[in-house]
Amino acid sequence: MKKMRVDAAEVIAHITKETRAIYLIHYAGFPGPVEELRAVCRERGLLLIEDCAHALLSSLGDRPLGTFGDAAIYCLYKMLPTPHGAATILHREVPSDTIAVERPSLASVRAMRPPRCF
Repeated sequence: MKKMRVDAAEVIAHITKETRAIYLIHYAGFPGPVEELRAVCRERGLLLIEDCAHALLSSLGDRPLGTFGDAAIYCLYKMLPTPHGAATILHREVPSDTIAVERPSLASVRAMRPPRCF
């Protein structure tokens, strides 16, 4: 990555037999090389996960970021006036052995209350 730009060739060069997914960050809401990496993921049977923490309303052409990959992750409080929160969107069924999902503990959820303002 140079100047907050993801180099698709560098990402592709680091793919090994153990690679199961590519995690692409759209830095500051600017599109990464999502079309190139999506094609590579389809060719090699990998998942493409888009990090859209700062890209909630960003797009590549007419297509919103977060709709190219198999999953997209959004950070709501970075783009909307909310105290906390996130969203994960799955665009296709992902094999159950690929992603381990655990319900958060009550203590961790209660700890996410917004701070008091005095």
